[in-house]
Amino acid sequence: VFPGAVFVTTNRDPVATMSSGASLVAGYHRIYSDAERQKLVALAILEGFSMATQLHLTLRDQHPELPILDIGYREVVEDVPNVIRRIYAHAGMELSNSAWQKMRQWEQADDAQHQQGAHRHSLADCGLSADIVREKFAPYIERFRHLL
Repeated sequence: VFPGAVFVTTNRDPVATMSSGASLVAGYHRIYSDAERQKLVALAILEGFSMATQLHLTLRDQHPELPILDIGYREVVEDVPNVIRRIYAHAGMELSNSAWQKMRQWEQADDAQHQQGAHRHSLADCGLSADIVREKFAPYIERFRHLL
C-alpha cells in the first residue's frame, strides 16, 4: 500500500506502561462520572494491549522483510541525538543542519518532560501486579528485553 515505507517502533517495559495507560483512560471516565473505573479499565487496557502486541509480533514474524527499526524508550530519554541519527539513516534520509537545530531546540526548551507536573500512577492503584503484566507480555519482553 505504501511502497518504500519504513517503520520505527519504540519499545518500553509494559510493567512501566500499563498503569499509566489505565490511569489516563480512567481519568477520561472521571470527566463524565463519579464512578471509580480504574481497576476495570486496567483489565481492559491489559487485555487490549497484550492482544495488539501479540498481533504486532505475529505480523513481524510473517513479514521479516519489513524495514523496522526498534528503539528502546531509554534511548529516547537518554540519547535523543543518536536516536534521531539512527531514524534518519534507517529512512535513507539526510538530516539537515537546520532540521537538527530545530529538533534540538524543541527537545531542550519547548518540550521539557514533566513541565506541567508528573503523571503519578501505579500498578497497585489499578489492581494489577508486575507478575500479571509480565505473563501477558512474555513473548514481547523476551524478544525486546535488550531494549526495555
